[in-house]
Amino acid sequence: MLEPSFTIADFCKSEKISRAFYYKLQREGKAPRTFHLGAMVRITPEAVREWRAAREAEARLAVDKLEQASERARAVRRGASESITKRDSIA
Repeated sequence: MLEPSFTIADFCKSEKISRAFYYKLQREGKAPRTFHLGAMVRITPEAVREWRAAREAEARLAVDKLEQASERARAVRRGASESITKRDSIA
């Protein structure tokens, strides 16, 4: 049995986002795929699943980048403290 498609309003309500935010996502090319049924714009459940997976992947990538930056900062701090220790031991 086919799952019913969403209107933009239904999608926004189910995802707890504003329509303004939906249209922002659409301008950025990050909104779910849509299709037109007469004058109505609809979103399939499959498009919603794909959209969620893409947003999850985007979030994981952002977390990975933050973790890498944090590790680089720790490495720099370790290097700086090692330099100070070496300088103090030479003096």
